[in-house]
Amino acid sequence: MLIAGKTRILFESKKEFDSILKAESSEEDQLNELVKLRNYLKETYIMSGKYEEFPRQIKEIEKLIAEIDAHWWKVFTKGD
Repeated sequence: MLIAGKTRILFESKKEFDSILKAESSEEDQLNELVKLRNYLKETYIMSGKYEEFPRQIKEIEKLIAEIDAHWWKVFTKGD
């Protein structure tokens, strides 16, 4: 896969993350969507090892996963 394709993947993933944040859905639905996006990114791009030759893009995806995790935790603990 070309680097341009990886950049597009990151762009689309960020766009999806933003749409989850802006969606008027229940907390449970938002949490589920965040988990789906996080797991997809983690399993496909980090754990698979297929993209190790693109460390900069992997670092950006890891950063996005950290943002997703932080927001998930914020929503999950909102009631505490």
